[in-house]
Amino acid sequence: MLSNGSCIINPRLNMLKLFFSKLNYSNIPHCIPNSVTTMSLIDIPLTSFNKDINTTGLQEFVKWPESLEVLYIKNARTGPIGNHVFENMPLSLRTLQISSCKIPWPRVSIRWPRNINHLTLTYCKVETTDPTTFKDLVRVDFLSMRGNLMTDVPFGLPQTTKTLDVSYNRMRTVSDNVWGGLNNLTKLYISNNQLVSIPKYLPSSLEQLNLKENQISYSDRDALERLVNLRQLDMSYNRLLNMPQGLPASSMRRLTLNNNEIGLIRSPTDYKYCVNCSSISLQNNPWVCNQNLINMMLWLEQLQSTLRITLSGFCASIQTDLGRVELNEILHYMTYMASSFHNCLYDVQNLQCKNASLSQLPRPSPLGLLTVLVTNNKNLTLVPDNMFKLQNKLTSLNLESNGITRFPRGLPSSLLVIYLSYNKITAITEEDQSTLDQLVNLKQLYLSGNLIKILYDYQLQRMVSLRWLALNNNPMECDCSMQSLSLWYIQAETTYHYTSIQRYLEPLCVEPPNRRNQRITTIFGAYYYEYNCIPRVCTHRQGNLDCSYTTQQSINRTRFNVLPTIPRNTYWLTLDLSNLQLENEKISLTQLTRLTTLNLTGNKLTSIPLQGLPRSIENINLSRNKISTLPATTLITYYLPNLKQLDLRNNSFSTIQTQEVSIFLAVTSVLLRGNPLECNCKLRPLITWIQTNEKNEQNLSTHDLKDLICFTPKRFEGRYIINLSESEYCPVVNLSLIGGLVGGFTALLIIIIIIVNIYLYKKRKKQERRDIVQGFKDLLEKEAMNEGDPETGVGVAPVTYEYDAFVSYVSDSDDVEFVYKMLEEMEEKRERKMCIHERDFTPGRGIADNIVECISTSRRMVLVVSRKYASSAWCQYEVQIALTELHAKRRGRLLVPILLEDVTRDEQYAGSVTTILSAITAIQAPKAQDNDRTWTNFWNKLDKTLT
Repeated sequence: MLSNGSCIINPRLNMLKLFFSKLNYSNIPHCIPNSVTTMSLIDIPLTSFNKDINTTGLQEFVKWPESLEVLYIKNARTGPIGNHVFENMPLSLRTLQISSCKIPWPRVSIRWPRNINHLTLTYCKVETTDPTTFKDLVRVDFLSMRGNLMTDVPFGLPQTTKTLDVSYNRMRTVSDNVWGGLNNLTKLYISNNQLVSIPKYLPSSLEQLNLKENQISYSDRDALERLVNLRQLDMSYNRLLNMPQGLPASSMRRLTLNNNEIGLIRSPTDYKYCVNCSSISLQNNPWVCNQNLINMMLWLEQLQSTLRITLSGFCASIQTDLGRVELNEILHYMTYMASSFHNCLYDVQNLQCKNASLSQLPRPSPLGLLTVLVTNNKNLTLVPDNMFKLQNKLTSLNLESNGITRFPRGLPSSLLVIYLSYNKITAITEEDQSTLDQLVNLKQLYLSGNLIKILYDYQLQRMVSLRWLALNNNPMECDCSMQSLSLWYIQAETTYHYTSIQRYLEPLCVEPPNRRNQRITTIFGAYYYEYNCIPRVCTHRQGNLDCSYTTQQSINRTRFNVLPTIPRNTYWLTLDLSNLQLENEKISLTQLTRLTTLNLTGNKLTSIPLQGLPRSIENINLSRNKISTLPATTLITYYLPNLKQLDLRNNSFSTIQTQEVSIFLAVTSVLLRGNPLECNCKLRPLITWIQTNEKNEQNLSTHDLKDLICFTPKRFEGRYIINLSESEYCPVVNLSLIGGLVGGFTALLIIIIIIVNIYLYKKRKKQERRDIVQGFKDLLEKEAMNEGDPETGVGVAPVTYEYDAFVSYVSDSDDVEFVYKMLEEMEEKRERKMCIHERDFTPGRGIADNIVECISTSRRMVLVVSRKYASSAWCQYEVQIALTELHAKRRGRLLVPILLEDVTRDEQYAGSVTTILSAITAIQAPKAQDNDRTWTNFWNKLDKTLT
């Protein structure tokens, strides 16, 4: 461990690199071993030393090793770096890297170490410099001012500079005369600025120019012709419309123009200037595909053996399949196939790879494939999503006997036959369903010899042309859900007259054991399904399941308020659960994913059981229940997106709220007859909707609204709602009388509230004063536990404070504005950490505990004294006595009074604040109208006091 105490032996240590992070400069040893060549100073605060460092340099605080070559400073937090910071550096220093440190040019003129040849000033918020900024740098060959705020290249750059990096600044233009004398410059980086054109009069010595990610839309021939030594040019991510003109033909080696807007190669002369190039990159440009593009293709083919070309983009002008594929695919598809897939047979429309040891599929031909046959490649496990989506001529896809683990996604609708047998597909998932739904022309699907256990007939419904499905040699589980697939096969055999070979390819059951090796079509309707899939209290017929009270009574198995156990099954389309006295919590039918019609009439439901219903429901009968309100229409359409008819007749609706009327627009038919509707003002939304749609016979008839009648009040009983006038069911009332009564009651209530609040306020203030007094008593006891001598400091343990100061002020007064201004100055600008009760007291803890904690962990306590301060709990006699004793225990370094007003002569302060102000010199705060200099002096004085 290096320290000032070890300076005697430090020179004998053999070190090469030293790294200091998050220390004060006072903690850095003054004598560093002379063997050190590289030093890093990261996150080291220099704020308290700033004045001295700027005057005398760092040498006064640290003795630099004589062999130091590299110095790296980052996040030094010095405030603005001054003139003398780097004076008296060792002559051996060659590299100086400064990052994330504020340099206030041109207000200062830094004296640089004269021997450095590598200078980095990155992310230092530099906006501008003056011509003398770098006058001391006579040997620099590398200069980086990356990531600053400059709007132009600095004037007066060292003439020895060979590499200049001014990327990530704010330049839109560059002055013509900044390049004077830079005859040694060979590399220039001006990327990630806002340049709109190539800078003029660049040094002819340039060999590498990076203009990436600007806003350049054209290239100035004059600007480029003078660069006779240029070898590399990068103008990617600009707005170029044409190839750059004027590049030197003899020297150019690498040209990068990716992600521009180049659409046309006007003539062969546009690209022949790069005859000696080893690399051209033109990726992601929107090409206009005309005769000139063909010329370029021919030229590229001639140079492929000597020139590395990266070309891609989109051909938008040709109205054929070529207009949607990347040019790079067109140019290099055959070469790509020959070099990477030499075991395959192929042309531009057919691909065949048998036993080719593939682990990935070749990309499709840009001209559009007709057939794909890739078989017997055990390492081929995945077909990339949408790989064949644009192959709209593809009719046959054969991927048999590979290692594919899931159904290919994003297939074209042109496919007629798909072979996926003898792979490792385990299921047809919901993610695969969208692909199956697109295969409307598919006639044959082969999935034999996979690992599929279950398949539902609804997954095949959109494939309207499907005539044959091979599923043999899959471990099929013949549970209740397979009932619908079994029926699909039976119907297909009858409709399409399957041959014996096709029947052989039907799936066989593997589970349960007693049905193993049976064809799935032979067990439909057999005892297995009757016993395990049909509840014993129900009857069924062709997708309809009847578990109603009537059915259960007929077989003497009636059970009330018990939902029959119905296993997951896609076969059931309708379900009757009427008159079973079911309650809401009993309804759980989401496993019936194809159920469309549900009868729940005559139960004890109090609301629509949305969460217990399958999303496939289209018609639901809820009549003769106890439902009185409708859920939000958005919830109904979310849980039941296919709902068409909702029968709510003979329930308990007495009114229909405004937000409930929208149900008539969201659902085709809503039936409400037989409900005890109360015809009063609350029913106005429904009556208004009915009368508004009186001429729309379709609306009224589908919802059966013309026959709705009133049940109450007595005078409207039996009357049709559609015939009521508003003056009848919602007459005008005497608003003035009601208003007077309401106003009188409100005034009385306000008076009572005010009296109660005053009482509670006084009680709370009294308790707050007691808590504050108790807090200071506890604080004195805590301080007394330190057995050391407070006068001498002997025996007193060192204390680390969390806060620089705890601020005491009146929070319900104008003093708050001053306090917030002080926090902004001390915390944001001077990096102090202040504690205020409104922000830093721990919620849930008592006031006394918070006071003890916050003052104990604060180095100072700032008292913001004003005339209102005298009436606060902080100004009680006991508190002021405690503060005085604490101030003495901390050797006079606790209290810092700030006077917002001169209160020393006010009578209300006698015996309270004067207890402190008589013994401690207070700081007088400036007035709001005082100038900035007065306020700055005040802040400086306060900052010094808090140290």
